[in-house]
Amino acid sequence: MRTFAETAVMKTLLSFALVLLVYAGNAQHITGLVEAENNFAKYAVDHNVKEAFLRFMDTAAIVFEKGEIKKASATWQARPANNTKIIWEPAFAIVSAGGDLGITTGPWYVKVPVNDTVRERGAFSTVWIKKDSADWKFLVDIGIDHNVKTNVKDVSLIELTHKGTPGYDAQRFMLQSEQNFITNYKNRGKAVYNEVADADIRFLTNGFAPVSMAANMNTALANIPDGIAFEAVGSGVSKDGDLGYVYGYATLNGKKENYMRVWRRVGRKWTLLLQTLTL
Repeated sequence: MRTFAETAVMKTLLSFALVLLVYAGNAQHITGLVEAENNFAKYAVDHNVKEAFLRFMDTAAIVFEKGEIKKASATWQARPANNTKIIWEPAFAIVSAGGDLGITTGPWYVKVPVNDTVRERGAFSTVWIKKDSADWKFLVDIGIDHNVKTNVKDVSLIELTHKGTPGYDAQRFMLQSEQNFITNYKNRGKAVYNEVADADIRFLTNGFAPVSMAANMNTALANIPDGIAFEAVGSGVSKDGDLGYVYGYATLNGKKENYMRVWRRVGRKWTLLLQTLTL
């Protein structure tokens, strides 16, 4: 018969082993997500951009074009294939605890094959989903333009471990956070970003280099126009309710563009982790 001390030791060892298994599973999730993004980029260079998008998209994937929200499949099927290279790489990746939802961001640039010169630069943010044992596929892809050369030294990674709470309607509460933000922004302006910002927040604003971390909020907010009218159109949440995204329209002075926000759940609070704004 085991003694009390032996039983306590066994429980501790089992708990430690469980932690290791969870960590290993999460590490596998984030590694697979980054690998999918890199494979996507490599396929675009080895073949062409059109083939890459068609190969790596989910059947329900969407893209954004001049303020419009479009089905990715029909959009890319209609585009002619060409030799222009779009080259990109991930600089940041986050994956849900369940390994079913991930977000990547990073720099991209367009290289013209004729003289091998860079014609355009920018940054992308992509929502990825993984269904059961299937491969990662992109679900939402949105990007901005800017003219700042950026190099990726290391990919910043976040592996969430927040398990779902029974009875907690994550989709509803995330959307409530989004709608509260939209209302508060309309009434009180950009100061509301400070109230919801995650410590690891990222801003991708058209015309400017990406800005990371809450410590650099003042720089990021200076790049964002006042008076934007946001309208949420689509959204999704991970199965564990720890990571979600919202996309829609952003209108300023009659010009309609798009936005995407990524929300991260910390306890029962949703914090803003990423905003991509094409205005």
